[in-house]
Amino acid sequence: MEFAGLVFSSGGAVTLFQAVTLSEGQVTLTGDGTYTVVATMNGAQNLVLAGGGTKSFTGAIGATTAIGTGAGAAIQISGGDVTLGAVTTASGISSASALTLTGNTQVLATGDTDSNFANTVQMAGITLCIVTGK
Repeated sequence: MEFAGLVFSSGGAVTLFQAVTLSEGQVTLTGDGTYTVVATMNGAQNLVLAGGGTKSFTGAIGATTAIGTGAGAAIQISGGDVTLGAVTTASGISSASALTLTGNTQVLATGDTDSNFANTVQMAGITLCIVTGK
């Protein structure tokens, strides 16, 4: 499944079972619904998770192609409760909402934005690696 510059808003439950590729332009998942992504997500595009509701990613994110363009936050979280499995990003993660990391997380130094966590971050038996070249 390919998402290209998509803004998707839902007030209901959305579950993605197929692998997702972020192919061009920023992808935004918003609304007060529940998003569950059980497949992998890859692509050199930024991802925005906004609105209320719960967003849960159990598949690996950025395992073959790191998420993010390297400009701005690779993943920007501004609403709801978010759970991320294993994550690899090309730039920082910015979170204003509660965030739970359940898989190993690697933030690469190639991007121009540092990670910023302005709310609770819970780490469940993982390794967090932030590689900085600044």
